[in-house]
Amino acid sequence: MENEEHSRSDDRIENHFDIHESSIQEPTAQVENNFERMDVSVNLLLKQANNLYDNGNFTGALAIYQKALQQDPINIKALDGEGRTLYELQRFQDAIQIFDKALKLNPNDMVALNAKGASLSSLGKKLDAIQLYDRVLEINPNSVKALNNKGTELEYLGRYQQALFFYDEALKIDSKYTMAYLNKGDLLKELGRHDEAMAAYDKVLQIDPTNIDAMNVKGLLLVNLKQYNASLPYFDKALAIDPQYELALGSKGDALFGLGRFQEAIQSYNAALQIDANDTNVLVGMGKSLDVLNRHQEAVQSYQKATLVDRNDTSSLLDKGLALSQLTRYAEALQIYEDILRINPSKAEALVGKANILYKLENYREALRNYEEALLINSNNTDAIQGKQLAENRAHTTFVSNISN
Repeated sequence: MENEEHSRSDDRIENHFDIHESSIQEPTAQVENNFERMDVSVNLLLKQANNLYDNGNFTGALAIYQKALQQDPINIKALDGEGRTLYELQRFQDAIQIFDKALKLNPNDMVALNAKGASLSSLGKKLDAIQLYDRVLEINPNSVKALNNKGTELEYLGRYQQALFFYDEALKIDSKYTMAYLNKGDLLKELGRHDEAMAAYDKVLQIDPTNIDAMNVKGLLLVNLKQYNASLPYFDKALAIDPQYELALGSKGDALFGLGRFQEAIQSYNAALQIDANDTNVLVGMGKSLDVLNRHQEAVQSYQKATLVDRNDTSSLLDKGLALSQLTRYAEALQIYEDILRINPSKAEALVGKANILYKLENYREALRNYEEALLINSNNTDAIQGKQLAENRAHTTFVSNISN
């Protein structure tokens, strides 16, 4: 299930297997020889690369792993490290090729199996990823990371009850596995089971009181429940731990927007954009805040940046269309709504937006047709219902006037 909020800083897929987890079975003779002949210099290089990786210096780590492989081309730990680093650099296809090399040396390398699954998942190959997680579970049925990952893929595929089952299976094995609690909480929140979601987030904070992701998602859940004042302390706690935590800055902006503190919201969004200028959720939140303050031209610019990041983001496009309409730039707004309908012909909000402009342009019959089309998609759309009534009245008045003339 997709989440459009500023929710999590870490990947929901667990890609961080300990290097010693490469296999729980006896290695092949070739692998034994590999470890026997590993010299001190390679070990030192691996230690250096692992430290760089752990500190988030993936480019530096990659160079060192590759240097180690020049000395020992069949070193599984170096191959696993190189592959995981390529994954972090979002070079997923390259990562898969490296993991395949490791798996030729040791088919039971759980690091490579898990991380190859994560790479396939990032390329949209969810079913292929599940097959690899199942292979890990054949080797080690108690692998909580593989259970978590399989749950995440099932959630993406819309198989929510199965996903919850695998999250729970992971937690039965390791009751302190915070990632499974976070994933479970996120899914429960999306399913509208808010109390259970809150309990999952609270469990994370009991295990790890400094977990900034749990603080952020708990705060966001309170924002969704319109408990804006209650949410703010969680964002502030997270930011006290990590002032550069961009997701919490964006989430705090959402809470401030909900409280009507639009100028403060803009300040929080600006701080988030200083860290990640391409966060579409923040750009949209910024645009909405500027719109409310009648700074429509600036709002359009913010929405424009969001659509440049993701041209298929219909939420950003809708807000941009509204802002252009408020600037009476009707031709541009109509084009935006047409673009949305090309992406998603069933987007009722775009039909209503288009109809509203046609109504303002006194094209009442076309406005009426678009309102009616929107109601066929969502019969409870109040804007479409009200717009249809107004358009019908205007169309009738125009018709009578034309007859009289």
